[in-house]
Amino acid sequence: GRTIRLPVHVSEALTKLNGVQQRLTQELGREPTDEEVADELGLDVVRIRETRLASRLPSSIDQPMGDDEDASVGDFVMDRTEPGPEGVTHERMLRQEAERTLETVLNEREKMVLEMRYGLGDREVFALEKIGEKLNLTRERVRQIEAQALRKLRDPEISRKLREYLTA
Repeated sequence: GRTIRLPVHVSEALTKLNGVQQRLTQELGREPTDEEVADELGLDVVRIRETRLASRLPSSIDQPMGDDEDASVGDFVMDRTEPGPEGVTHERMLRQEAERTLETVLNEREKMVLEMRYGLGDREVFALEKIGEKLNLTRERVRQIEAQALRKLRDPEISRKLREYLTA
């Protein structure tokens, strides 16, 4: 399973805490109390206990939660890099609007060249030469079609419609 990493500051605090604890154990000839460790580090006892607790938390995101074998820690961790349902819906609507705009402004060949050139509509990005091979056109002709399509899209009314999609 995937390992849950401790934040760097927690990991550093834990290293410092363990070092102080070992040193005090040698000096005192016994395990130091939390209060003694806290005094030595200039922290409060609660902070010492929280730091120790952080190192004992589940180490795998796939670890089962409680008695429920079907649920894991990962099921309850939000992935902030992924858009939520509203974001996905908004993105889909913007993409559809952009595609409708392209379809009304560009002819089929221009649309296809831009899709292949810039990876629009979940397509792969291709070089001019590769697009030419796929469409049975010269590299120069593909470049001309691309330039013609981009000129059409620079129209202020059209570019305003597409700007929202591109900045979303």
